[in-house]
Amino acid sequence: MTVNQHLSNDLLATPEAAPVLDSTPRTLIRWRQEGKGPNYCKIGRKVRYKYSSLLRWVDAQEITPAREARK
Repeated sequence: MTVNQHLSNDLLATPEAAPVLDSTPRTLIRWRQEGKGPNYCKIGRKVRYKYSSLLRWVDAQEITPAREARK
């Protein structure tokens, strides 16, 4: 399944979620250990990411540049 084929409530394993964020599975694992990154679900021993949560997290990372300081 490609990134564009995911439905908003799809649950993705770490290797499937990483490309959505242009990242690696190892980075997602590290973020979880550090308490960073997108929200995730624990289902038994499995970690899953909601596709909609990944998109929300990306939106929250958006930075609006400050205006150039006036001289």
